[in-house]
Amino acid sequence: MNKKLIKIIFTLYFIVQFDNSIYASTLDEELKKLKEAGIPTTFEELNLPEIPDEENGALVYKKAFDLLEILWEKYREEWEYIPYVGIEEWEKLSKEKKKKISDLILNNPDFTEFYKLLEKASQMRCLFFKKEDYNKSELRLSLLICLRGCARLLNAKAKIQKENGEINNALITLLMGLRIGKSLSYELLSISQMTRIAIDVIILNQLRRFLEKEKGDVNIYYSFIEEIRKEREEVLAYLGLKGELIFGMQIFDYLNKRCEEVKKEEITEDERKKVFEELKKFYPDATEKYLQSIIENPKFFLKQQQIFYLTTMAKIIPLSKKSFRESIKELEEIKEGLKKTPETAIFMMYLPVFSRFLLQEAKLDALLGAAEIGIANKIYKQKYGKYVDNLNQLITEGILYTLPLDPFTDKDYIYKKKDKGFIVYSVGEDLKDDGGVEEKFGLKPDIVWNCEE
Repeated sequence: MNKKLIKIIFTLYFIVQFDNSIYASTLDEELKKLKEAGIPTTFEELNLPEIPDEENGALVYKKAFDLLEILWEKYREEWEYIPYVGIEEWEKLSKEKKKKISDLILNNPDFTEFYKLLEKASQMRCLFFKKEDYNKSELRLSLLICLRGCARLLNAKAKIQKENGEINNALITLLMGLRIGKSLSYELLSISQMTRIAIDVIILNQLRRFLEKEKGDVNIYYSFIEEIRKEREEVLAYLGLKGELIFGMQIFDYLNKRCEEVKKEEITEDERKKVFEELKKFYPDATEKYLQSIIENPKFFLKQQQIFYLTTMAKIIPLSKKSFRESIKELEEIKEGLKKTPETAIFMMYLPVFSRFLLQEAKLDALLGAAEIGIANKIYKQKYGKYVDNLNQLITEGILYTLPLDPFTDKDYIYKKKDKGFIVYSVGEDLKDDGGVEEKFGLKPDIVWNCEE
């Protein structure tokens, strides 16, 4: 069997789909539309910033990553006891063992140097890759793993500082962790922005636990509010989806070259029949004529898929700038439109990737907004000795300029005072007020910021 042709068809199955309605369009026309909409289709069209080496935090992170690898090798025995993500083993340690690990994290010169590098890098603009570097997928994965590891070690350091009574130092450490996520601001692809979301969640969950029964410097609280506000204003999904479009176009370039190679090879009748049977499995509702056309002219087929890919992505990318409710509704409309053409059925397997990305960003926005309100309420308590009766007091007292809105409803967050503390929450993706019940056992209840005293 012609394995090269099979490989092309299999790859098309996962990447692109077919729609008869797009035959009237041309590839150049679709590319022009995207360019006019300001959506790049090649890395050359990206408007990445020019950051001189001496101002590029990515180079400082590289030193931190190299040191991180040395630390892991040098202190491998102690590593398993570090409260990396708040592991249970830490709570089971003896006082002597905890003191040994605490001294390692807080006083060891190697770790001190590592944290100094992170502090410096987190306050700088970062450009990890130039346009020509984006083909090195192994480098991107390594970057994301290292950054997440750095956030977890900051989390561990803050936990130990808090246990030692150094609450303000612990807060400053977590503030550094929140800034680490922003180091991915110019990184493309949804996986990069999903990593940024994960880092933010790690840090915010630790911050919430710290603020429940602790009092910190109000100025540090205001710094958190400013960082969170800036984070909420950025559209992570838009950047990630633009990157996905460009990488998709790269795959099409590769497949076009493969088609040229296949044209030079002979295909026997038996091989043709085998390819036809494989295609029938992937496109069970397609006509025999349609399947034969793929075998006869794969390059023509590929061109139509590429046009369809561009027209669909041109609809999906702008959704990232709309509210969650609007974007999910329009994504469903796109999905329903695809159902009308049998050959596009497989593409619907790819659409959940976009909806999950939009959902994760909405969840992060919900947590960020709740955190901003919760921290502002701590400031109010330290100023006036009590928590607000209603959230508008945070505005009238000048602690917040505006109140964040629940991204799932575009309405105010739900706020409730308790005998000792308060709770503020988003209703989450199910749009139901579950009374501030957090996610458990795979359910989809509220996204909560609470404070128990």
